[in-house]
Amino acid sequence: MPYKTIVETDADVLAEREAEYAQLKHALHLAQADRQYYIEEMQSAMSKMKKTIEKLEAERNELLEQISIVDSKINQAKDQRTCEDLANLADNKDWLQQQIAQEKAKHVELDVKTRELEKNLWSLIHTAGTTLGAQEAMDKLRKKQACLEGRVVHALKTYNDALGKNMQLRGEIDTLRMERGRFDLIYRKIDLTLTKMRNEISRLTAFTTQAYAQREEAAQRIQALTDKAEKDNQQHNIEMKELVRLIDHERKLKQFMKIKAAEREEDPQLTAWRAKKEAEAEEKREQVEQTIRRYEESFDRMLVLAKTSSTDKLVDSFLFNEDRNFALFNYVSEINGEIERLLNENEEIKKQIDDYRNSMNNTITEKRQELENLESTNNKIEEATEKIRTKLEKTKQLLQETAVMTGDLAERLDCDTSILERRLAASKDPTLETVLDYLALIEERIDNLLLVRQYIANIDSDAPYIAKPILMGGNLLPLSSSLPTIIPPSLHADFDELADGGELKVPLSREELHKRVISQMETKHTDPAEKDAEVDK
Repeated sequence: MPYKTIVETDADVLAEREAEYAQLKHALHLAQADRQYYIEEMQSAMSKMKKTIEKLEAERNELLEQISIVDSKINQAKDQRTCEDLANLADNKDWLQQQIAQEKAKHVELDVKTRELEKNLWSLIHTAGTTLGAQEAMDKLRKKQACLEGRVVHALKTYNDALGKNMQLRGEIDTLRMERGRFDLIYRKIDLTLTKMRNEISRLTAFTTQAYAQREEAAQRIQALTDKAEKDNQQHNIEMKELVRLIDHERKLKQFMKIKAAEREEDPQLTAWRAKKEAEAEEKREQVEQTIRRYEESFDRMLVLAKTSSTDKLVDSFLFNEDRNFALFNYVSEINGEIERLLNENEEIKKQIDDYRNSMNNTITEKRQELENLESTNNKIEEATEKIRTKLEKTKQLLQETAVMTGDLAERLDCDTSILERRLAASKDPTLETVLDYLALIEERIDNLLLVRQYIANIDSDAPYIAKPILMGGNLLPLSSSLPTIIPPSLHADFDELADGGELKVPLSREELHKRVISQMETKHTDPAEKDAEVDK
């Protein structure tokens, strides 16, 4: 009975071992299939990653080449020249402002002097002073006119220089705008390439993370299967040793029983029972041998599938593949590190590009503001210059009309101008250069006429004229006679319009000046008559 129990227990153990062996075989087949699929997937992923890395390196080289072109010596020299020009413009800004302030002060001074000259000119015309005073006044007027013309020439020269610099700056600004357009185009291309690169890197990172997770899971499953296989192998070896021991024990027991049976006559029932037991034992032994053969055939098929000749080689191949997978994982990790480094470099390059772009935009904005200020200043200078030119033209026109009026007055007074024509070799018409000579002739003629009038007044007491004791001939009346009172002409009537406005608002035409002089002369002639009537009363 104990022997039967042992045999049944061995049969159950063998059945369990066969079931476990079948499960292990199936698990090994699945592990090999998963391993093969994982290897193929990793190889395809590695080939894609290599292509992506080559593409990224090519794009990186292209970006570095573009950046080197941007940072080339020619562009750096242009930037240096632009910066130097901008620095020179900034240095010249204060000088230009000082010059503008000086020009404004000169313009104010010229306006004041112009008004003074106009007042002096009118006073010379109406008072008709001495020849020496008129000559000095005219010399001063000529000097001031020459000074004003020189200042106008200097202002025009400064204005032309400013226009030249403005044109040069406009050319430089156009060049900078073209360079900025090229820079923006390159920047957009780089930004687009960087976006594509980031998307590709994100996709590769996700794929690598997934592959790493799958590898870890497969490695854990393989490790579990390996541990289980080792434990099953150890258990199988222990069970095989126990079975061999039992078989040897049964064989020895059988031999002992045969010897005992030969020595004595056995019972037929006992013989039958022994025969039955021997048959059952033989059947179980054959089953055990078949199980062993199946194990051996399974191991042989495993070796054939693994394409190895021994179990040691199979284990070595498995370890080699594990090492290779680990090396691939390290390579993928290095690639990820390189990708991160390239991303950091791209971020740094983008930051440098943004900083350079912001600095250039700020510089261009500042220089554009300075140029606008210079343009506005130039426009103001041009307007002031135009005003000065207008005033100068008005002054010249007024002087020319004064010369014409002086010539008309000399002609009406029958002044002998042939002396001036012979002496100055000039034309009959008075000019700005000869107006003082004509004024001297007019003064001399007026003195002669006043002497004649004084003489007539002394001879004819009924004459309507009043003697003037202030002329060169003196008073020809006797001392005992009553001296007539001569009231000099008042200048307030001549300058009523000037007193109201302080100065002429607009220049007068020749006809208006002629009417104005006639009205003033009539006022001069009517005022003495009224004053004589008042004296007679």
